[in-house]
Amino acid sequence: MNLQSYREVVAQWVRREGLLGWVYAINQLWMAVLRRLTPLQKDGVNIFEHEWDVCIILDACRADAMLEVEPEYEFLSAGDEIWSVGSTSSEWMRSTVATEFHDAIGETAYVTANPHSALLDWDRFAPVEPVYEYGWENGLNTVYAEQVTDAAIEVARQGMADRLVVHSMQPHFPGVPKHTDEGEPVQQVPL
Repeated sequence: MNLQSYREVVAQWVRREGLLGWVYAINQLWMAVLRRLTPLQKDGVNIFEHEWDVCIILDACRADAMLEVEPEYEFLSAGDEIWSVGSTSSEWMRSTVATEFHDAIGETAYVTANPHSALLDWDRFAPVEPVYEYGWENGLNTVYAEQVTDAAIEVARQGMADRLVVHSMQPHFPGVPKHTDEGEPVQQVPL
């Protein structure tokens, strides 16, 4: 992201979130500086070290937050907690698509709302579905989770891969607006 794009995004955050938008902008700038200086996460477990059929990535979701709401949802099972191989999207992607997992990655489809996935070598995967390319909501700076889910279902039905990674941007900031069937935002969901 260049400086002009960053200023435009910050202006949108501030218009929408007020003081919280400024806080988030300063935090993102600080994190960008830190990312350039050193990796933020050195240890972690690669998702390809585990057995699974579908791996759902909830970008920026903390395990403690998931455990807090687990009793409220019958379908939710937070399971065991593992450390990620990266604390930023680009760091996680570089570390996850490690050469040692070449065969497993070749049998995996990747459905993603995360624009950082453009950094990946998509030829290494069974299909890649970059939902952010057609589903990005400029006014919100994110992709609705429903679009990612729908794309994942479609990719799974095609049967082109043995495994499926579904990378949603939620619960990542900004909070996801609820919307009507016509697609109009009606309320901001708290972070």
